[in-house]
Amino acid sequence: MAMTHTGFILYGYDNQEAVIIKNAVDRILQCDSIMISASKMEKNTIDEILQRGPVNEFEKGEETFMMLLGMEKESVMNVVKFFPKEGVRRPIFCMLTKNNIDWSVEKLVKHLIDEQRTHKNESENSQCE
Repeated sequence: MAMTHTGFILYGYDNQEAVIIKNAVDRILQCDSIMISASKMEKNTIDEILQRGPVNEFEKGEETFMMLLGMEKESVMNVVKFFPKEGVRRPIFCMLTKNNIDWSVEKLVKHLIDEQRTHKNESENSQCE
């Protein structure tokens, strides 16, 4: 599961948005990152997508995620903090794990949405106390 290259898997963005994101990540990290599309790959596992490698076929979708690959903690924090504020929707950020590498994109998206909803509810509840 070790990533030797810095990059990300992108889902839910069209070609123009993907280019904006790629340019921003390259600028933030000061390197040429690898961008992998998960568009139209809902039934494939993350591992299968990684094995396939970069494909520049993107499709806008309702849900978006950005799986960060091969990045140190500081780089992850910088990508999240300095993600473009204009021109693209903010994704749900995630990391590659030994658990989610075998999940389908469809399962990952559902998990991320559920997780985001749980965190939002917890945050709202803690503000009410």
